[in-house]
Amino acid sequence: MIVFFAALGISTCTLLFPLSKNKWVRVFRSIFYFILLLLSGMLFWAIKMRISEYGFTENRYLLLALGFWILGLSIYFLVSKRKNIKIIFISVFFVVILSSFGPWGAINVSKVNQVARLKEALIKNDILINGQVKNIHGKEVPPKDRVRISGILDYLDDVHGLRVIQTWFREDLEKLKDSKDKEFDCWNDKPCLVMRKIMGIEYENSWKRREVLREEKNTKKNVDEIKSANFSIKRNDRNKAYNTSGFDYFSNFYLHYKKENPPESTDLSPEELSEEVDGLAKAPLAVPILENTKEGFIYLEEQKYTFKVDENLNFNLEAEGENKISLNLKNFFDSLESEYSETLDRDKIPREKMLLANENENMKLKILLEDIFLVKKKEIFDSMDLNGKIMIKLKASNEE
Repeated sequence: MIVFFAALGISTCTLLFPLSKNKWVRVFRSIFYFILLLLSGMLFWAIKMRISEYGFTENRYLLLALGFWILGLSIYFLVSKRKNIKIIFISVFFVVILSSFGPWGAINVSKVNQVARLKEALIKNDILINGQVKNIHGKEVPPKDRVRISGILDYLDDVHGLRVIQTWFREDLEKLKDSKDKEFDCWNDKPCLVMRKIMGIEYENSWKRREVLREEKNTKKNVDEIKSANFSIKRNDRNKAYNTSGFDYFSNFYLHYKKENPPESTDLSPEELSEEVDGLAKAPLAVPILENTKEGFIYLEEQKYTFKVDENLNFNLEAEGENKISLNLKNFFDSLESEYSETLDRDKIPREKMLLANENENMKLKILLEDIFLVKKKEIFDSMDLNGKIMIKLKASNEE
């Protein structure tokens, strides 16, 4: 926003330069550059915060150079009596040239700074010893350090190539590949392989890095603030076939729950909702996607069933107003949060840990949750999004 304001204002002052003798133009120019001088202080503060936390990149370097250019230009037009418009173009030329080449240029400064930050993080966790990286499989590395190492390796791989740190490794990083059975679940992503295969620590992708930062901010807030959590099964587990033995019906499943919103209903016909699964379903089954509601409808052999979540977070499947079967979601979520308290492990949960099942005289029900997003307020579940698979078998007495 500050850069946009500066660009717009400087362009305007440049266009108005032929009218410099006009009193109002001089007043406008003086006020603009005074405001720009104050805003440049805010710009430096924002840049300092980013660089101190994440180090230099080409974009941050150029933003810093732009900040100095804005500062110098503001001082010049406020102090100088000549106010030569050529100074704008001359200064831009020198800023671009100085930022583009040499050891002081954006590319080299960013590379050196990020390599130094990576080296510091690796030495801190006993991964880099005497200039060589070693495997520390089984040793705990703090989440913030894993995020830092992952982010720097991603940056180096994308911008400079991992050859800039090749001297730390015995392995040829350019030829690094995952095993045939995808043991490391990296899909030949080099930063991921460097961390999981060579260093023996967990690699965190950009999505997980953002989640860690959110979690850190949440820990600094009081109990009145909102807290969120994501849980997902391992990527490899998503590609495995589903064992549907013992069930008649199988379908995708989605549910959105929001505590504040009253339940809505969507009463559609079986034909509008049906989704037949060959070889499994004896009759159509569908779970509609209903936004901002605690309940939805499915049809089993023309029989309408309602699934809903009550205030105690019980998932209830009902027919004609009668509860047929229930699953306790609250206990399940509490168990997940307890077992996977480490934020960075929450997207690698084994499939068997994400299963809920129940059986009674009416039916047998199993749900596999592939993705869960939870929001709490004052430690009370406020909303959730559940995505996965649902499997149902009707008992003989219920099918007649």
